[in-house]
Amino acid sequence: MWMLIFYLLIFVGIYFFIKKTDAGIAMLLPPVAKAAYKSRTAEQKRVIRYFALPDTFGGIFSMGEMSDAEYEAYLKSYLESINFKKKALDKFELDADEITEVVPFKLENYYYDKDKTVWKRGKDGKCRSSAYQVSWLFATSDKFYMYSLAFWLDADTKKEIAEETFWKDIVKFSTTSEAEEISKVIGKQKNGTPIYQTQTIDVNKFIMLVSGDKFECITDGSDATERSIKGLRTKLDEKKKG
Repeated sequence: MWMLIFYLLIFVGIYFFIKKTDAGIAMLLPPVAKAAYKSRTAEQKRVIRYFALPDTFGGIFSMGEMSDAEYEAYLKSYLESINFKKKALDKFELDADEITEVVPFKLENYYYDKDKTVWKRGKDGKCRSSAYQVSWLFATSDKFYMYSLAFWLDADTKKEIAEETFWKDIVKFSTTSEAEEISKVIGKQKNGTPIYQTQTIDVNKFIMLVSGDKFECITDGSDATERSIKGLRTKLDEKKKG
């Protein structure tokens, strides 16, 4: 009996060491996540645990990782804390009353970057990424503006794109919905070669084709988004005709 209690106390001690300390959590993380974990903020560490650790080890013990719903709630609160529309207007030095041609609208979804992004397919079958992109589209009488900001919730990384072009230089607006293969490093072989896990997901994009170049951003592929983009095509046709 005393031996059972002794071993139980050891187990509980190890459990709380792992759960309550960075060193303990790091023991469970794959090498690619372990290297960055120590220098991250508390919220970024929660995100890392969500993507890197199994879901509560079969539901018995929790190591502090988030559920799918908690991750989406955290993402929502982060999105609500930033005025992306204002950031876009400020970037182009535009006033809201200058936007006269098209009702401004937002495009957004999870963002996948093969070198920086980690992902996870949740219990609901939905694939989620550690990065997210928000884009705003504006238009004045002579120019079209496209602003995109991708940000990572497990790091301080951000990727900003700001493009402005004359209507006359736009060739077309289009959308794509394609199956793309994404991958992430989950370990290394003895010789140092990375071990990848791959997944196929549907990725929706808005594309602006201009003379000699193109610019794109992620969309959610919803009917509302498609209607807004259809309105852009109609406006572009009007500009070309008149």
